[in-house]
Parts: sequence; C-alpha cells; structure tokens
Amino acid sequence: MAKKKIADHTLIEQLPSDIEGIEHWLAEGPEGSATVYVGPPSLVDRAASLPKWGPFAGHRSGTDNEKGFVIVPGALERSLSDLGSSLPADVCMGIALHLASAVAEIHERGEAHGGLHPDHCGLDSNGRLTIRPSLAQVASAEQDEAASAQATDCLHCAELLEALGIGRLEDSSVGLVQRGLRRESSRRRIQPGRAVRQSISAVLHRLPEWEQAIEEALGPGWGLDDTPWEDGERLIPTVVAVEEPEIAPEPEPEPEPELEPEPEPEPEPEPEPEPEPEPEPEPEPEPEPEPEPEPEPEPEPEPEPEPEPEPEPEPEPEPEPEPE
Repeated sequence: MAKKKIADHTLIEQLPSDIEGIEHWLAEGPEGSATVYVGPPSLVDRAASLPKWGPFAGHRSGTDNEKGFVIVPGALERSLSDLGSSLPADVCMGIALHLASAVAEIHERGEAHGGLHPDHCGLDSNGRLTIRPSLAQVASAEQDEAASAQATDCLHCAELLEALGIGRLEDSSVGLVQRGLRRESSRRRIQPGRAVRQSISAVLHRLPEWEQAIEEALGPGWGLDDTPWEDGERLIPTVVAVEEPEIAPEPEPEPEPELEPEPEPEPEPEPEPEPEPEPEPEPEPEPEPEPEPEPEPEPEPEPEPEPEPEPEPEPEPEPEPEPE
C-alpha cells in the first residue's frame, strides 16, 4: 500500500491527536523528518497566527485536495520532560526563565501563541531551545470562557514548568507561582508573559549559582542575558570579510529652496486677573442685654407714735386745820 503524501512530505507514522478533525503525523521530506498536521482549510489560518522568530519553529502551510496542512520541519532532540528528569532543579528553572521570556516577547507584540505544549518544547539537535506548535494536542483545557488568548498561554506555561519539575526546589514561592498560573478565573491568573517571567526571576534571584550550573549542563549562551536559540545573539559573533565592489559616488542632490520662515505666533493674551473676592460682611454685634430693673426701695417703716405723757398726779389737798 502506497504511503500518503502531503506536498513533498511522505507521512510515516500517525501520532495521537486530541482535537477532532485534525490528524497528527510524523513525516519525511527532502530536508529530513518533520511534523505534519492535516485538517480543515481553517488550519491554514490557524498557522498564519503562529510566530516564526527566535525559538519558535518555522513552518509552512497550504491546502492539498481541499484539506489544510501545516508542516513543521525538524524534530525535538530532548523534550521538557526529558530535561526535567535528568537535570538539576535550578538548571530547569533557568530553562523556564528563557521559555517565559519568549512568551513575554509575543505578548509584548500584542500577539499570542495558543499552541504551547510540554511535549513540543525542548532542545533541538544543536542543543538550542526550540518551541514547536502543538496543533493536535492541548496542554490544559481552559475553564474560563472569558479568558484572553494571552491568559490561556499563561495557563499552558504552568504545564511547561510542571514538565521541568521545578517543584523539586525547596522554595515555597514555586508553589505560589504554579497556583497563580492555574487559577480558573483568568482575571486572577498570573499574566501576561511579562508577569510570568518576573515571577520566575524572583525565584532565581534566591539561587545565585544557577547561571554557572546551567552553562555547565547545557553549554555557554544560557545565562540571564542570553538568547539560547538558533537566531539569537551569539557570545562570539562570526565575522566574515567580504570585498564589496566600489560604488560610484551618487551625485549631490540639488539644494532645496529655503522655506520662508513661518510667522511667529501671536502671543496669547494674558488672562485677565481674577476679581478679588468681596470681603465677607462683618457680623452684626449682638444686642446688649437690657439692664435689669432696679428693685423698688422698700418703704421706710413709719415711726412708732411717741407715748403720751402720763398726767401728773394732782396734789393732795392740804388738810384743813382743825378748829381750836
């Protein structure tokens, strides 16, 4: 039985798919192995929103026999689960920081990924970080119908960190980060990608030797300020000397006519001074209380009448002389 072909790729082995109507295949093409997704024509529109820069794997899409397809060249050499089971926890936390930095860059551009999955992220054959789109599997179902695409990316970041096994770190804040990413209410979730990166950076700040450890495990170019992917900055840039042909000097452009100076704008009239507020009227003096009436003088008591003098007693009559 002849094997199916999509574009110039031969479909070798069908892989699991969680999304109805989308087939997931391991394929072989002119440049080697690839992952192929086959589904409705709308799959092409879905692929058009995926990033292709930095650690995000390139892809091409189209239609074949009225079916849409997306071809992602290459394959993972080591998935996040493989790295989590073989590397120290502080090294895995450093890998998580670079994953979060890539997601943060998407969100800063006003975009979202929508296809993050731990089985499709890891290292390529050159030992560089790569993030391949997962179009047939969902890392974690979104419970909040009102969640934005960026908030759902952050929910999926929790699964990336889980695959790396960062819970092995003896740091209580690691559990807080995981719970913050998995909140059912997207408004309470750690988001966008910039917030995820800051949360991971705060944990690494308490691990001062993580940069040395990650470069010993994965090689140079994995430090805090590095970009460990294929088109990122290199520690030692490659310089190639190229002999360029001499170019005839361009004729000097004709001087442009001088523009008449624009009239100076008339000075704005000074605002009229605000009228001084009228002084508040002085309060009327309170009326003086009426003087209390002087009490009427008590009438002087009438003098008691002087007693009438007693009548002098009448003198007793002298006795008449007795006759001789």
